[in-house]
Amino acid sequence: WSQGYATEAGRAFIEFCFKELGLKRIVAHVQAGNDASVHVLTKLGFELESTETGHRTFYHFQLKNPVT
Repeated sequence: WSQGYATEAGRAFIEFCFKELGLKRIVAHVQAGNDASVHVLTKLGFELESTETGHRTFYHFQLKNPVT
């Protein structure tokens, strides 16, 4: 843990999605309480788009392609 592997993998994934696939945005859904995943997403530049409450709470993040 805390070795930066998730962030490194996330950066490679983002680059592939935007450059190779030409996606306009990437979305991620994280269950509340998963602080490590929230930290990685915010570190990668994802922004909290909304919060879904109910039986369980989920955070919905997005990252927009800066080129489009």
